[in-house]
Amino acid sequence: KPRVLVVADDVRRRFMQVFAVAGRLDTHHFGQVGAMRWVADRFKVRRVPCYVVVDPATRQGFANQPQMLSSSGAQLKGEVSKARFLPELDRRSFQERCDGRWQGSCAWIAIFAVPSHALGKDDQSRRALRNFREACKVVRQHAGTGVECFWL
Repeated sequence: KPRVLVVADDVRRRFMQVFAVAGRLDTHHFGQVGAMRWVADRFKVRRVPCYVVVDPATRQGFANQPQMLSSSGAQLKGEVSKARFLPELDRRSFQERCDGRWQGSCAWIAIFAVPSHALGKDDQSRRALRNFREACKVVRQHAGTGVECFWL
């Protein structure tokens, strides 16, 4: 599941819209940190409160920079839900991306096969998965909607 990391000026500060969205979205894990130096450097934080949606497989954020935290729970839910990453191939992801059929957007699929333990330990595997994800973006731009990419 993607991680939503909320960055606040004080880790004890509570944001009700974040709690509300975290309770409704079972597709993401939520966490909160203070704007410590390492957080600001790692995620390029300029202003708080903000959030970053991170892909746990590649350890990269969806957007290039943190997004400012909106005061509306519905808006935050929509923004967080828009962050789509390269999914692991399973029944749910195949149903979501392909409507459970091998046609239309899934006339062709590309699969990056990697042992799951390698993504947690091996930087080369994560780099290869990042390159595969970027290649899939290029293929979609040029080939259109006839191909979907997954990792397995």
